[in-house]
Amino acid sequence: MHEPIARSIWCDIIQDKYVNFEKLYASILPGYDHRDEAKEFVSGYAIIKKDSVNVRRPLSDEADWIRVFGAWEAAVIMVYPHRKDELVLYHRYISDLFHAIPSPLTTIRLDAEVRERYARLPFRLDDRTKMDIPLYVQIFRGSPLATAKNKRPLATNSPTSPSKRTSSVCLNWNFSNCADPCPNKRRHGICSECGDKHRARDVDECYSALRASRQRGGGGQDTSRGGPSRS
Repeated sequence: MHEPIARSIWCDIIQDKYVNFEKLYASILPGYDHRDEAKEFVSGYAIIKKDSVNVRRPLSDEADWIRVFGAWEAAVIMVYPHRKDELVLYHRYISDLFHAIPSPLTTIRLDAEVRERYARLPFRLDDRTKMDIPLYVQIFRGSPLATAKNKRPLATNSPTSPSKRTSSVCLNWNFSNCADPCPNKRRHGICSECGDKHRARDVDECYSALRASRQRGGGGQDTSRGGPSRS
């Protein structure tokens, strides 16, 4: 084999099971122990090396997929020679999708889904009619519409919307410098500092806090209890 295949993956290939390409990718890199099959410990139990279970290497582009698919294809054909033409055509089809779909990860996920479906109920991988549903699913998953659906809905009230302004306490009213009704549609009758039903300027503690917050915010200070001229 041009690319080494771990024993655990050989077992899946021989039994015509699904092969995780991320695990296969990790196994063909230098340093991986290819004798990773489970070893019998006692009746009903086996010993498996931790690295052989957890190690993965994600595929990020077409080059990664071509290398891993080539290793898998060579192993499958060695066990099932009659599948050669089928896998050659399937390889060509997936390569065309890499060039037609902007995101290579979409095509990589499509290939994984198709091979998972094959493992559950085998069919010829070069049968285009079997590709329709997985293809539509992967394309829709990466579409702007699907992305928008997965995003958290935007708040219905922006900071400048009328309903938001109505829920805000009027600072000018707390400075005794705003007529009813509020021209800026802010709330009157509530202290901006403690929330009670009085003006902040009518309670020394609240008025001091209001003036201090106005100074920190750069909005100027009220020197005559006439207050600033804007909300």
